[in-house]
Amino acid sequence: MMDKKDKNSGGNPQIFEKVDVVCVASELHMIANSAFYAIPENKYRITGLPRTDTLFFTNGKANLEKLLGISLKGKRVIFNMPTFHVFEQTGRIEGRAGLNDSFKIHNFDYNEFNNFLKQHNLICVSKVHHGEEATVYTKTKDVHYDNIFFITNYDLEKHDLDLYEILGAGDLLITDYSTVYNDFLFMNKPTIFVVTDIEEYRKNRGLALEPYDFWMAGPKVKSQRELQEEILKCFSDSGYYKEHRERLRPVFFKYIDTNSIYRTWKVIDEVMSQIS
Repeated sequence: MMDKKDKNSGGNPQIFEKVDVVCVASELHMIANSAFYAIPENKYRITGLPRTDTLFFTNGKANLEKLLGISLKGKRVIFNMPTFHVFEQTGRIEGRAGLNDSFKIHNFDYNEFNNFLKQHNLICVSKVHHGEEATVYTKTKDVHYDNIFFITNYDLEKHDLDLYEILGAGDLLITDYSTVYNDFLFMNKPTIFVVTDIEEYRKNRGLALEPYDFWMAGPKVKSQRELQEEILKCFSDSGYYKEHRERLRPVFFKYIDTNSIYRTWKVIDEVMSQIS
């Protein structure tokens, strides 16, 4: 309902009329879902998100080593995970056209970034949104770097892995407007936001939470130079944006624990017992 172009994007009130219960992470999550899909308040249960349990229950680093075929000993891991800017199946443009690449920065120099990562003993794993994965994959499938790795849903499936079974290995996230930020916020790990086309994104789709700077607890960058500078700041100062993250964390998540699977299953049991 908040989408500026498609009021049925991701669902609509008619679909959710048939839903008995919607499990969410917090009061904020409940309000946002209602703004998106007009779900009435009596359908919600605040359980937490089972996927956040997975971040801690699995050995993310071992799984990522298996996926990439390298040792991560002594290395810090950066995930680059932007949302889509051009949806392949429909041609819908969310932000600025021409940014359908792994990094949403114009004229991004991958060789320079690879050398930067190598110099500071870092690796970067880039996973774009499935909505533009095929387009971006054609640009990266034959490109190989020592410290930048491009992965797809197919790579995960081939190794029998879920994204959340490797995401816990990340020490830092690079994103733009993707909700994967929430998962790093849950882990209290830093995020850098690439906002090259934020005004176009506001105009075309709209942002779920405004003001953007308040809700996004991390530095905002528009150039590769700024990105690399902020990466070093995040790794050199453990307190960088930490207070901001810790202020927002309980707003996004009522429960900061690993019992969301249990609470969600309990709700499923309750609903099923009423049916039977």
